[in-house]
Amino acid sequence: MSKKTFSFNIILQPEFSSNALVLIQEALRITNQYRINEAKTLLKQSPSLYMTEVSDLSGFGSVNSFLRIFKLLENCTPTEYKKKYC
Repeated sequence: MSKKTFSFNIILQPEFSSNALVLIQEALRITNQYRINEAKTLLKQSPSLYMTEVSDLSGFGSVNSFLRIFKLLENCTPTEYKKKYC
């Protein structure tokens, strides 16, 4: 059995797949929380920035992802957050 075949067989094992999925989900959660914290700092320190700039500077690949994840984690939009805390 080649290394490639062995690796592929390991990945297909249910236990490995389940654990890998949990690790990936946790890594995404931590990454998104870090990015949202960065966005909140930017909103407070530079309230004149456009949301596209805040999204880019905080590491999001798209404004839609930024807005969706911000609302999911903060229970408000970035604009609402800015009005409330800035």
